[in-house]
Order: sequence, then structure tokens, then C-alpha cells
Amino acid sequence: MDAHKTIVLVAPADFAQLDALVSGWLPDEWMRCRWRYKACRGLDFGMITR
Repeated sequence: MDAHKTIVLVAPADFAQLDALVSGWLPDEWMRCRWRYKACRGLDFGMITR
């Protein structure tokens, strides 16, 4: 039997909190250019997975 998976939804108050939260698991390529997307208040998963 496969292990259960849990999805956790978070609502950081600002981009700095979001950046700190995801900095450990986002691909290095996205982390290098993350400041380019600072004006974006959401996380575009399509951008991360290409």
C-alpha cells in the first residue's frame, strides 16, 4: 500500500514570508531568478515546473 500524502495550504502575509517558506524545496533555477517575480503575489507552479 502506498504511503499517505498530505497537502498543506499556507497563506503567508507577504512575499518575504513565502520566499522563506519555499526556499528549501524549490528548484535552484527558480531560486536564482525569484526576485524577478517579486511583484507577483502568488506562486505560479507552471513557471516552476518548466
